[in-house]
Amino acid sequence: MSQLKDFEKYNMRNWDGYDGDPITAKTLKIARFIEKCVGERPDIAPAGDGSICFEWVLGPDKLFLDVYANGLSIYGMLDGETFHTIRERIKPTTIVTEQEGKIEK
Repeated sequence: MSQLKDFEKYNMRNWDGYDGDPITAKTLKIARFIEKCVGERPDIAPAGDGSICFEWVLGPDKLFLDVYANGLSIYGMLDGETFHTIRERIKPTTIVTEQEGKIEK
């Protein structure tokens, strides 16, 4: 079951009581697509810019996650339209190391 099941109710300003912006139908559509992709096994490949690329292809739709030492880039194509969830690399503030089970900053 989708964790985004009831998110349509957040499509109005102040949904959180703190003047929160509405979650648009387009945002929700992309989030549902990403949720669907996460359940699928990606193709993974190295890239010439030093990143590692994860690619999910579901029919004509695609999701890309590029991992860099200093952050991530997420983008894709849904219903023939390109989307850029994050246009620039973001710097993670916290990294959880799986083997050691500790948090690094």
